Amino acid sequence: MLLGSCFHFSIFSFAFSVTVSAAEPVVHMLVPGFTVHELPVRLANINNLRFAPDGRLTALGYDGRIHLLRDTNGDGLEDQDELFWDKPTISVPVGMVWSPEGLYVSSHGKVSLLRDTDHDGKADKSEVFAGPFNKPTEMVPAPSGDLYVSDGYRNSRVHRFSKDGTLISSWGTPGKEAPGEFHLPHSLWVGPDGTVYVCDRENSRVQVFTAEGKFVSQWRDIKKPTDIWFNKQQVAYVSEQRPSISVMEKSGKVLARFETAASGHGLWVDSAGDIYLASVGAKKLIKYVRQRWVGEAALAGGWTSRPPGGVGGLGGARSPPCESSSPEGEPEKI
Repeated sequence: MLLGSCFHFSIFSFAFSVTVSAAEPVVHMLVPGFTVHELPVRLANINNLRFAPDGRLTALGYDGRIHLLRDTNGDGLEDQDELFWDKPTISVPVGMVWSPEGLYVSSHGKVSLLRDTDHDGKADKSEVFAGPFNKPTEMVPAPSGDLYVSDGYRNSRVHRFSKDGTLISSWGTPGKEAPGEFHLPHSLWVGPDGTVYVCDRENSRVQVFTAEGKFVSQWRDIKKPTDIWFNKQQVAYVSEQRPSISVMEKSGKVLARFETAASGHGLWVDSAGDIYLASVGAKKLIKYVRQRWVGEAALAGGWTSRPPGGVGGLGGARSPPCESSSPEGEPEKI
């Protein structure tokens, strides 16, 4: 179904040195406050991660295949892979978002809606929506129901659609310094007040805009941001090509930063505060499991510039499996 420059969209309101056994994947990292694990599943070139409505981790492959991952033995690490989509119709996808209709995926020149019409756990129908896109990188719903799309590769734009799919506005021009200039807007986030945060990757900054696209401020203490996620306390987690993850206030102040095992392309955080990182080049899925007795303070907005106890002040014992506060074990939707 082609709809020109509009499409219908309705969305949810929604360590230390790690010790592992010989059977576990080994990731050598020193991350205060976390134990670090490589997920047992072996998937090549995963570039983005989101949680499905049923609580499974969705992994988006650069090859156009989409995987649903499940933890089958209760150890908190996803170890089973089921294909949700494996048809050769999506070229180099980058972003995705779940909605009541199905999974929307951004790729070269289009957005696709994948539906599981027979409810067997695998998508069997694809609808293609055209827009003012070149190579869109990410899609994020706003509390108003509007949808924001970063059109990063070669287009240097952000598009805003109404909840009925009408294109409201677009902004951004190619450039390196001025407000509203982008060099590969790679991901974005919309806050509860409608503020739009755009990862301006190749300019090594996050630009902040009003819902209408008016420039507000920028974060400069960052290196090639690839993805961004906020918790309910409006603390941001940003993956960088440094490689690192930065934890930041919405003002751009860095609260914590740690090196990652590989350069992250996509990032997501579950309701327990555990961080999932996808790295295309390293072909790894890494999970940073937060130490629970430290993590509760952080989830409540209690991050400091140095995690409690410093590098050597936290025990290295493995945390218990994640426990979600959402009904039926689903990740908390925000």
